This record gives sequence, structure tokens and C-alpha cells, in this order.
Amino acid sequence: MVVGDREVKTGKLSVRVRGAQKPIDMGIDELIGRIEEEIKGYPRRPLTMPKYLSMRPASIIT
Repeated sequence: MVVGDREVKTGKLSVRVRGAQKPIDMGIDELIGRIEEEIKGYPRRPLTMPKYLSMRPASIIT
């Protein structure tokens, strides 16, 4: 996703949805809600490694 000056000024994101002819303008909360609705029912599991790179274990090869 690319957020430029226009998106920052309007507060809307131009989202291209599969199967739709044109991009749809929607707010971030609307986008999050739509994604959550589409993935409802799919299994979720936590990440196997810490989210932040600085907290991940370092590999030391000798």
C-alpha cells in the first residue's frame, strides 16, 4: 500500500479490490473492518518469532 500526500490530506485510502473494476476510497477503520470480515472463520495463530527484528534471536556462525 502506498500512502501519498493525497491520502494524508483526505484521510481516505484508494483500495483496489479483486473483482472490482475501479479502486474504492475508504477510511482506515473501514478497511480494517472489511479485512476482518473477510478473514472471519479462518484460523489464526500467533507469530513463531518476535514481531520486532531487534528482539529476534541472532544466529552466530563460527
